[in-house]
Amino acid sequence: MEKAISASELKNSLGAVLREVRQDDEIRVIEHHGVPAAAIISIEDLRLLREAKEKKRRAELLEEFRQLRESLAERQAGMTPDEADQMVQELSDAVMDAVVQKAWHRFEQR
Repeated sequence: MEKAISASELKNSLGAVLREVRQDDEIRVIEHHGVPAAAIISIEDLRLLREAKEKKRRAELLEEFRQLRESLAERQAGMTPDEADQMVQELSDAVMDAVVQKAWHRFEQR
């Protein structure tokens, strides 16, 4: 269950809020001047959230690879095998560079 709590209320009742989140699987939305600003969730919910985000990221990467494969097949029409191999290598390098760049960007944000 989700309940809102102001930041000032949270300061005065942090222990109780943590107990409720941990024991009762509650979610507390912390409001700052009446606007939702953050949430306190259980460690289990955090684990599930991280797993869901990772699953979504992987699905997005797989879709990008699928689109690249389709694009590559279209571009390779009429190429010699050597030309096709060269193109595959160049695209593969570009994809790996993009994946590394995204991972590095995520790392720097933490």
